[in-house]
Amino acid sequence: ASRPYVEAALNGESVFSDFNVGLRTKTLSATVAEPIYFNGEIAGAVILVNDFPNIVRYAASDKDGIQAVFSAILDSSGHFIIHKNPDLCAKSEHFPEVYSRLSSAGINGSNVEYTLNGELYLGYAQLEPTTGWIILSSALKPSLFKPADELGLIVLGVSLLALCAI
Repeated sequence: ASRPYVEAALNGESVFSDFNVGLRTKTLSATVAEPIYFNGEIAGAVILVNDFPNIVRYAASDKDGIQAVFSAILDSSGHFIIHKNPDLCAKSEHFPEVYSRLSSAGINGSNVEYTLNGELYLGYAQLEPTTGWIILSSALKPSLFKPADELGLIVLGVSLLALCAI
């Protein structure tokens, strides 16, 4: 519990670390820490080390871009065991259609796009073969691409100004 991301998760925060290269794996990775809720109280934390070979990182605000990514675990009945929204971990909430969609990522993992409660998410999912759980890192698609969209608008504006100057 001496790591800052563990302490933050135990205090109810979702943490997505900066990217780094793993000492053993030599792959680009990020650590995610999420609180685990039981009966509305923080009961512990889960720490995931995600290897992302094809992530592009760009400057973003605290709530957009890569900072909007969170991790979750979904069991084979479509129940979220871990999610940044503790309400989705309620025993009565099940999302079998989301599980079905995400399980197509298989044990090797894959990029995924899915809808949850009417909102579109983009992320990376992997099926854990022993438990049948889906390990998921994702974000709302609009917030994930917001910094790139804003940069595209700036480039468009500068291009239009340059054309007008000619």
